Amino acid sequence: MSVNKSLGVGNAGKDDITSLKKWVSDNPMYELTHNGKVIILSVDQLSSHAEYRKACIAQADISPRPVAPAVWADMVDGLLKNMGEGDFIQLPGEVSLKRSVLKSVTNIYRKQ
Repeated sequence: MSVNKSLGVGNAGKDDITSLKKWVSDNPMYELTHNGKVIILSVDQLSSHAEYRKACIAQADISPRPVAPAVWADMVDGLLKNMGEGDFIQLPGEVSLKRSVLKSVTNIYRKQ
């Protein structure tokens, strides 16, 4: 799904926000494409346009214009609803914090 957002009036362009993907783990991360540039986001950054804007500035040197919270929520909801099976990236178990702790406890137990 592609979300086009009109920015301002006159010479302002449009932002094309596409390709939402979720990296599944204990602390999930999201990836989306903003005007052709991939942005990696936490849940907080995805859910708040102000935080999303900061991530765009830091990662892609672009500064999207502010968007009303209700408009941003609708855009994100649309992207989430249109995610397909291939948009969920399963990370290896070692990346998971719970699995890491479980592995450490298991190793300690085996050494006893």
